[in-house]
This record gives sequence, C-alpha cells and structure tokens, in this order.
Amino acid sequence: YTNSLGVVSEVLVPDDREINHVYVEFRGPMTGLPPGLLMPFMPEPGTTAEDMPYLIRWHAFTMLPSLSALKSAALAKDAARAPEPFAGFADPVFDPAEAAALVVASLDDGADSRLRGALVPLPETADEARDVQASVAGGQGALWLGTEATEARVKAEPLDRYRLLYFATHGLVSGDRVGGALLSEPALALTPGGGEDGFLTATEIAELRLNADWVVLSACNTAQGAEPGAEALSGLAQAFLYAGARALLVSHWPVESRSAVQLMTDTFRFRTEGEGMPAARAHQQAIVDMIVAPDNPDWSHPAYWAPFVLVGDPG
Repeated sequence: YTNSLGVVSEVLVPDDREINHVYVEFRGPMTGLPPGLLMPFMPEPGTTAEDMPYLIRWHAFTMLPSLSALKSAALAKDAARAPEPFAGFADPVFDPAEAAALVVASLDDGADSRLRGALVPLPETADEARDVQASVAGGQGALWLGTEATEARVKAEPLDRYRLLYFATHGLVSGDRVGGALLSEPALALTPGGGEDGFLTATEIAELRLNADWVVLSACNTAQGAEPGAEALSGLAQAFLYAGARALLVSHWPVESRSAVQLMTDTFRFRTEGEGMPAARAHQQAIVDMIVAPDNPDWSHPAYWAPFVLVGDPG
C-alpha cells in the first residue's frame, strides 16, 4: 500500500476530515486491483475478515476511465435523459439443445454451441433483475428473461430510451476457452436466435445507440482487460462507454452468483431509499453490510464483495 499510494496516504487514512468519496484513475498493474480492497494500515494479527480495515469502510470509490471523464460527466448533466427507467436481460438460455432450436442460421461450426453448453445456467439472475426493476422503477420498464433474453432483442430494441440497462449473465473475455471453443473477443452471453449466435461481442456493443445513466454488467470479468496494465478497462466496458453509457458497474473477476445478487439488489435499494444518495455511496453501503453482517458468513471475504466497481458517474 505505501509503495503504491504513499503520496495520497494522508488523504485516505481515516480521520475527522470526512473525505468520503474518492475518484480514482488507475493505470498499469493497479488496474487489476479494486481500490476499496486496499488498507490504510496493517491489521493486527488474527483480525477476522469482518474487522479488516479495508478502505471501502470509509470511502466510496468511483473509477475514472480517464481524468477527462470528469469534464465529460459535467457536460452530460445537461443532456436530455432517457424517458424510460429500466431495461434488463437475465437468465438467458445456455443449454445447447434448447439453444440450437432457437438459432436461425447462426451456429456454423459448432464452436459456439460447445462454448454455450459449458456455461452454468443462472436462474437466480431472473429474481435479481426483477428485484432491481422493482427497486429502481417500481416494476416499470422492460425485462426480458430466458428465451426472450436474446442478442437479437438487444440489437432490435431502442435502448437509448432507458436510463438503466441491466445485464445479468456471463461475461466472457477474449481468449476464453470453454467447452473446447475459443472466443475471439469479449462478449456477453445471451440467448441465441433470430440469426444471432447469442454472444454480444464488444464490437457489436460499440455499435449500439445508448443514452443510459448507467449500465450494470452483473457478470464475470467485465471490468479489467485481458492482461493487467494492457487496458484500464475491458473491451466490454469500453464498448458500452463508446456506445453512450455514462457509467458502468462491472466486475474484476468471476463472481459467486448468490452474493452478487445480494450486492446488486442492496445497492439499488440503498440508492432508492436514500432519495438522491450517490450511486458510489449506495454501492459502498451494500459492500460494508456484506462485510459486517452478511447473509452467508463466507461473504465477509473480499472474494465476494470486492470485484464490483463503479466506473464513471451515473448521477
């Protein structure tokens, strides 16, 4: 910690100055490290996970794709907001037999089918997306689940009408080799059909037209590039920013789905109940609750709460 952030250590060490929100632009190897996971001082031997002095206890963190993003965020505040509150995609179909019945001229060599068949189904993400929709939109907006959570639907819908876009599915990085298939670029796994293979790639995401306050990728490996230091953000995250998203909630490593559901629903619940609470503060509160009073004792460990980071400012 001292070697990495020594020049700002006095600002980040907890004291009475009430610095509670920190914007961070990491480069190099530090891009792979969620800032809330850092500690301002060494804990005493034998300190338990729920008592560790992680910085997230005192500071909310917002990651910046670049320092110029602060100016872009200020300009975006004057832009017209999208009229609809929420659109979500969750619990897509991964079973190769069922998926094959949905595909129209999509899978040409079987590679995509092998990759999809190796993905673990995520039925709990349906309830996750419903809970978030209820929290932020009172049940309004649009939600596509299962066979309706298709790549074709993403491309066909006027997504620039929605302020919050929510994708609860697997995120895949370039070079992922699952089930004997190799993915050539980052992608979100969705239900195939309508002439689409079910993998929404970074290239395809960049071609979308968005006006989202923020995009949530409740998935694996959506924050960091393929190699630490190569890119500050993954191709998926960069593609959504390029398409028009003002902010992202993304993950640094593969996540455990049940704890991810808890963290996401609590983040949006706190923001709604807080009536104007900044997104970063709501995210911080959800993490702290998971550390000190988790539904599952294992969730105090940072493997469960640390991967998700907020990039940009959705407020």
